Amino acid sequence: MSTTFRRGAGAIAAGLLVAGGGTMAHADSHDNTNQTGYWVTYLEAEGYVDVTCTKVEAGQLSALGTVGQVDTDGDGEPDTQAVTVNDPWLLAVVKAGSTDASVDDENTLWWDVAAGDAIYHKSGKDISHVIGCNGVLPEEPTDEPEQPTDEPEQPTDEPEQPTDEPEQPGTPGDGDDAGKPIGPIVQTDVPEKGVNPALPLAAVAAAGLGLAGLGLRRRGQEH
Repeated sequence: MSTTFRRGAGAIAAGLLVAGGGTMAHADSHDNTNQTGYWVTYLEAEGYVDVTCTKVEAGQLSALGTVGQVDTDGDGEPDTQAVTVNDPWLLAVVKAGSTDASVDDENTLWWDVAAGDAIYHKSGKDISHVIGCNGVLPEEPTDEPEQPTDEPEQPTDEPEQPTDEPEQPGTPGDGDDAGKPIGPIVQTDVPEKGVNPALPLAAVAAAGLGLAGLGLRRRGQEH
């Protein structure tokens, strides 16, 4: 994928970063898009580390790969100088035209260049130089500490409620005493109506007298 780098905005950003370095000489060496130091600073500002850049001039392009022509306008005819690179690059900056050319068209940026890709300048002009850079973008930690998911178990068994009701006083319980009355005996039998309760007693008395008389009679006979 290619993009056009705007020199003005990029130079300002690099200048701000370089100003933090504290030396004017350092600022000068990193304020020129034709120098590798500029692109090192540019990539570091994008968050990359361990950045290295290499500059290859027009007469040495074969050191990068195969130099040839490619079709960029879709007419089937190769019409633009290109380099099919041998090695991958994080960023390849292709410069074409003179310094008098529009700053919008001065450099074409190719990101994530793979081995075998063809790089060229989008204007179709011959390449003045290529600056190839590599670097590492640190990965942000993605693993968050795990939150405990197991909640303490709540007791589910409720305490048992007593089911046996206490025995009521006066009620026979279980065991040897079962069926025996508890407490004083209460006379519940009542004579039937119309019967004189004195009659049975008189009958008993009469029977007793009869037996006594019989006894006296037997004694008189024996004498």
